[in-house]
Amino acid sequence: MRPIFGIVFWLILIGLFVGFSVACLFVFVLGWRRKSLLLKLLGGVPFGICLLLAVLFVGLFIVGLYESYSPSKVFENEFGFAPPPEVTELRGNAWVFFDNAGAHLRFKAPPGIVERIVAGKFREARRNDPDLFGSNDPDWWKPSADPSVKIYAAERWGGSFAFNKANLYYDPVTGIVHFKWLGID
Repeated sequence: MRPIFGIVFWLILIGLFVGFSVACLFVFVLGWRRKSLLLKLLGGVPFGICLLLAVLFVGLFIVGLYESYSPSKVFENEFGFAPPPEVTELRGNAWVFFDNAGAHLRFKAPPGIVERIVAGKFREARRNDPDLFGSNDPDWWKPSADPSVKIYAAERWGGSFAFNKANLYYDPVTGIVHFKWLGID
């Protein structure tokens, strides 16, 4: 799906929602002025439901923003456990844009934590395997090109995206881990 289609689709959907909500509010106010219980119910109940849905949507959006910019939440969402105290220098973010999603993490961890992360989910990759380096990576996400860095890859990492891959780069000398996941439909 092209981004413009997604933007237009959501703008139309939001416009219809707002239009319906305004119409319901108008019917409710008309019922209030005319002292008509029927008009108040016909306008007030759907308007109340629309208001509740809008508040729920905004609340979920705010929670999603918080979690996507909270490195510890991104770590927990990606690896299935909260970062233990041995994980330091943690940086990360996650994002979703229509039919694309991804996450970046960078942290320092001892070998045991890295083994826990890669166990059963990743395979060791070769240097010439396709990677996920890209121009959209944050400034702080730059895995070392040193030959001692271990590279791991996982297919089908996060959901049902058509392209769905994660890479993890572990420098055993410094203990620095770089993780990146990308999903595209």
